[in-house]
Amino acid sequence: RREARRLRAGRLTEGPPLLAAARRLLAAGPEHPIRFFDLEIAFPGEWPDWSKDYRGGVRAPLRFYADVDYRDEREVGDSKYTWELNRHQFLAPWALEWARTGDESAAAAIAAVVLDWIQANPRYRGINWGSALELSLRLISWGLAFEIGTEAPILAEARPLVLQSVAEQAAYVRHTLSAH
Repeated sequence: RREARRLRAGRLTEGPPLLAAARRLLAAGPEHPIRFFDLEIAFPGEWPDWSKDYRGGVRAPLRFYADVDYRDEREVGDSKYTWELNRHQFLAPWALEWARTGDESAAAAIAAVVLDWIQANPRYRGINWGSALELSLRLISWGLAFEIGTEAPILAEARPLVLQSVAEQAAYVRHTLSAH
């Protein structure tokens, strides 16, 4: 909380327009693409399909995670591209922008993304539950965003649902540690 107050007080160096990415995702229009790796993805009038490899156009099935072979490109596409979007590493910069400016659209974007992800990815179903590493990276992203934005009212409203999903994902990680 102290760090968030420091950021709002202007002790954050000016960087790129971080909030532009949040606004692009909320606008969900073809003129506002999301970029990662070698992709530029537009989401015309809808939220991202969290189970889709946008590079190859393949959507992974939404069934019990152990029955989804994340190495089978015919079934799921390139999981690297699916997982990169699902790491939610774009959330912490949005939270920093909220902390710096108080712009509620950044906090609203964080809450909307996380709640949409929770709804689209039921516990233990789909490619986004297939790797403890991916869940761990997502939990770090969520934790940073919600800690930085702890005083944002919309994030406080979302917190109970988010904490339930965090508990489920953390339990998964605890019981399925990677041996690699």
